[in-house]
Amino acid sequence: MSFKQPEQFNPGEYCAQSWEKWRQSFELFMDAEDLNSKPVRRQRSTLPYVLGPIGLELYNTFVFVDEEGEKLAGDAISVEIILDSFSQHYKPFKNVTYARYKLFSEKQKVDQTIDEFVTILKVLAKEWELGALTEDLMTHCIIVGVLDEKLKSRLPNLDQIK
Repeated sequence: MSFKQPEQFNPGEYCAQSWEKWRQSFELFMDAEDLNSKPVRRQRSTLPYVLGPIGLELYNTFVFVDEEGEKLAGDAISVEIILDSFSQHYKPFKNVTYARYKLFSEKQKVDQTIDEFVTILKVLAKEWELGALTEDLMTHCIIVGVLDEKLKSRLPNLDQIK
């Protein structure tokens, strides 16, 4: 059985989150296609091919080194090392202040169920790694973002939700 490969990588507005989602899709694709059991060279050549032109351009700038700073070559460069290099590259692009803004400004759409709205809030909260504040911020965003005023009035106050 052949599985559809992930879409080509496009960093978009939220580079770090886009990368982590793409990486997860690629790793699932590798597992589904049983590429992890193939030679390292085949695994390595699959990655830049699936990445597409934007990812390939960045890939070509990487220099892979081991813990001692020695340059790696050939089969010593695993897909995991390459993926980790991308993760390191995009890690600095996380912006917690903007993340909170996005979470706080999310409002339920007219055609959106409460379950769909809460799912979007959960995804935003998880993507932005809000840590211990996640539960409190989610509660606040649900109450503020729900369209149905009757539902809002039936929701408990913020102090009672845990």
